[in-house]
Amino acid sequence: MLRVIIALSLPFAACAADMAVRAWEASITLPTWEEGPPDPMPHFAVLGAEQPWYPYPVRSSLGKQSRTQTWRTLNLENEYLACVVLPDLGGHLYSCRDKLSGYEMFHANPSIKKAMIGLRGAWAALGVELNFPVGHSLLTVSPVDFRTSQTADSASVWVGATDRVTGMRWRVQFTLEREAAVLRQSVRLENATPVRQRYYWWTNAGVTLTDDTRFVLPTKQIASHGKTQIDTWPVGKSGLDRSNPAGFPTSAGWFAHETREPFLAVYHPRAQTGTLHYADPAEVPGKKIWAWGRDEDRQVRVMLSDDNSQYVEIQAGLFANQETFGFLEAFRRSAAMRCFTWRGRPVHCRHNCWRRALSRAPGREFPAARSPWLTRQWRWIRPSRGRAVSRPRPPVRAGCN
Repeated sequence: MLRVIIALSLPFAACAADMAVRAWEASITLPTWEEGPPDPMPHFAVLGAEQPWYPYPVRSSLGKQSRTQTWRTLNLENEYLACVVLPDLGGHLYSCRDKLSGYEMFHANPSIKKAMIGLRGAWAALGVELNFPVGHSLLTVSPVDFRTSQTADSASVWVGATDRVTGMRWRVQFTLEREAAVLRQSVRLENATPVRQRYYWWTNAGVTLTDDTRFVLPTKQIASHGKTQIDTWPVGKSGLDRSNPAGFPTSAGWFAHETREPFLAVYHPRAQTGTLHYADPAEVPGKKIWAWGRDEDRQVRVMLSDDNSQYVEIQAGLFANQETFGFLEAFRRSAAMRCFTWRGRPVHCRHNCWRRALSRAPGREFPAARSPWLTRQWRWIRPSRGRAVSRPRPPVRAGCN
């Protein structure tokens, strides 16, 4: 009997050894559309410039030819997730693949195709965009600082930069832990100047659109930009189901109005998989969904991809909407914001938050949460058998501990 048990345990032990959590630098080769040199003329606000981002130049010379280009990557991997960050393209979290199901968490665009969407012009649809101190960051497709770190039980990738307009700094840490299908994102913002500065922070996660994609938003009401419109969720007063992004007639972004829940998600019912963002609402209250809509669908597919793919976005930020800014006082740092993003079926989650999210999804029947705070359970899947194992833990506040 002892020999049988050891024999059955060997595949799992070997698998665990081969899949230890790690971080390393590498490269990836992607079709990349050419871009000419930036505008050499400085753009000053005092002269009425439409893009007054001096000392950053405007990047509007987008080419019409594609060629293969090698990009540096920062790689993170554990038993369940394999993630790629692109430090030369704004620190985008480009890819995070669920190794058990093979599904991609974000919109890992197979080509780098820029369009005139960013504050300085050039912008690309790639995974997760980090926005500070304004939307569509000035460095969204520019090189940022980076490093990797590793311990026995976790590995991290760090990206960050100093904003040359304000002098403020931002830093993001992506972390994978051993035996956890969870990607953790920690953010730190700093004003190292002698005057207070205006800022906001939003994380914009692009997720590839399929014909059955659904938004999961924990609210009963949604608000437009500037709160010029308030409507019911998920079915609006007009009868339009806004949880179905394929049904959006035009491009639109909607904010969850006065919600105190910690999550928002994109769910694919047929594949039973999705992407969920989780954060303590006291730290990160802002929740937004975005879709291009039918009227711009064909144009956007051509403009931003080579494979005719489309995407939607779930966005999370420090404030209730993107018209609201805060101030960082002189020589001050913001408190670290600790967020989680999950990928996969509910059994893959470290918490029962997927169950709560799916209770809001159309066509899903899961019991609603009994409390605004979660009871954690360590849940993981044995790679050699695909069997779920639960290890109960004490109740803990839902803030990202």
